[in-house]
Amino acid sequence: MSPLAAVSISSNYSPQSYLRSSSHPHYSIVFFDLETTGLTPDCEIMQIAAKCGGKMYRTYILPTNPIPQIVKNITGITVINNKMFARGRPVTGVTRVVAVRTFIKFLRSFGEKVILVAQNGFKFDGPLLCGILNREKMMAQFQDIVIGFSDPLPLFRHHLPGRRECGKTYGLVSLANDYLGGSSGAHDAMNDVVMLEKLILNEIIPTNVDHLVLSHKTVGCMADVFNRNLMHYHDSPKTWDAWK
Repeated sequence: MSPLAAVSISSNYSPQSYLRSSSHPHYSIVFFDLETTGLTPDCEIMQIAAKCGGKMYRTYILPTNPIPQIVKNITGITVINNKMFARGRPVTGVTRVVAVRTFIKFLRSFGEKVILVAQNGFKFDGPLLCGILNREKMMAQFQDIVIGFSDPLPLFRHHLPGRRECGKTYGLVSLANDYLGGSSGAHDAMNDVVMLEKLILNEIIPTNVDHLVLSHKTVGCMADVFNRNLMHYHDSPKTWDAWK
């Protein structure tokens, strides 16, 4: 079985094929997701996936530290003898700098007004991505293209009240099971991106692209969240319990 390419970018794309905001039609809405070695601010990103209409991006990053067993079980990502596998299939893992550089190149193809959308993006994916951008000294290039991040999670909580009282959550898997008929392939970054886009387009859920644009937060705000949490975690890892 041949390994998946280090960086995969599809070409089934035209400017009319992706979501547009009626209030800000020049903005490009790009859904993205990360798979990581944990939930703490010092965890490593192992997979980046993104989608804008028919154009998709995916890459794997070879982690420098062992992957915890619980993460292997959830994501299906493993490393054996410095070779990376995703759900048993060999994949080509790249360095952080290559992943960031190719991701920025992908985003640049949409112009200079991109909003990145991720489930729980305000408290996890957005800050973590900003952390790797700062480490690789590519934040300036990123900010030339991306104007901010949006997170559908608060919108889902607002428009779908009462789920917790029914024993359900606002997690991607729970929402996909209820509104998409299933969540097969969850915790693969690309599958999660596709599910999130479908949820936003689902007519039963009263949220839309305009909501995502109007509720976005700046890249600088997300970088501040990362720096604040990383400092707290390094100062007192035993008292750090969640992203704030």
